[in-house]
Amino acid sequence: MKFKEIIRNYLQLLYHLLVGAILIIAVLLTLVIILSVAFDSITNRPILVLMIGLAAAIFVYVWSNREKIYGHKNSFRFLLFEIFKLGFAILFFCAIALSVKKAPKPSKPRIVDESVVLYTDSIDGEVEKYYLSTQNWRDFSRKPHSLPFKINFDNVELSTRNRKNYKVSFGFKWGDFYQQLCGNDQVLINELAETFYAYQQQEKLSRRDFAELMISAIQDIPYNLILSRACDSLDIKPCYGNIKLGLYAPAEFISHLRGDCDTRTVLLFTLLSRFNYDIAILNSQAYKHSILGIHIPATGKFKSINNKRYYFVETTTRGCPIGYLHPEWSDIKKWDFELLFNAKS
Repeated sequence: MKFKEIIRNYLQLLYHLLVGAILIIAVLLTLVIILSVAFDSITNRPILVLMIGLAAAIFVYVWSNREKIYGHKNSFRFLLFEIFKLGFAILFFCAIALSVKKAPKPSKPRIVDESVVLYTDSIDGEVEKYYLSTQNWRDFSRKPHSLPFKINFDNVELSTRNRKNYKVSFGFKWGDFYQQLCGNDQVLINELAETFYAYQQQEKLSRRDFAELMISAIQDIPYNLILSRACDSLDIKPCYGNIKLGLYAPAEFISHLRGDCDTRTVLLFTLLSRFNYDIAILNSQAYKHSILGIHIPATGKFKSINNKRYYFVETTTRGCPIGYLHPEWSDIKKWDFELLFNAKS
């Protein structure tokens, strides 16, 4: 057998192997697409569109070249060109697969010191006391932001008094307690809300981007465990115990930036409802966790009520996008709506 014919046969075999490889890729992509649509698990829509396009292109290629693929008289030049083309396509797919970022999984809370300073200013004989910190964070697109978190000292005192004076009676409902905290503190944290709003106007943020700005800002604040009982050696540190009902009200949270899941969901609920977002607080007794829900065009995990999808928003871990729900907390039946805002509008 001539040397050129041997090389051509090897090239034919390599061509068949590459065609088989891209067919396997197409089948796998199809399965991923079907499962993603069924379980609404892909939060990045452009990636989903790219996957559909890539799978379709592979099937079209195989079908249109079926006679040459299964033939044995392909020219030396044809085989070289097709091998180069298929090899490039496989490398392109590998590059795309490696570049896709997975949604972050909540791990141990990030524990660092945050600087909140209590200032006392005297202007024309009037004394103003306020807590101030500067928050620096990145949103879901990795764009950096920096804003002051300011809260009046007297407003914090009013917030604390309102929380401590809440009467826990028979038939206690978390939603009623959250509603009292939000209703009382919305005016108390107005300065922070106006800071966010001014920044939105300055940056010309869309409504979706504005919501993500506030969500990512609160996610970035280090986690602290807040308990209604005394802390013990087995609890996550830092831990703050003997706090009535195990959370801080929104104005309190801004004054010291100490909060766990429900402290954060209540603050974000208060902020987002201030700007008329359709939102909810959901709790899970089984998972011992509180999470935010937002009715907004999105993909990912959600729970429905009143024919509306409320997409889950994790508040305790940096970078978790709208619609992300940790696999360990993924049983939707174990999440209950505690408080809704604007749910019927």
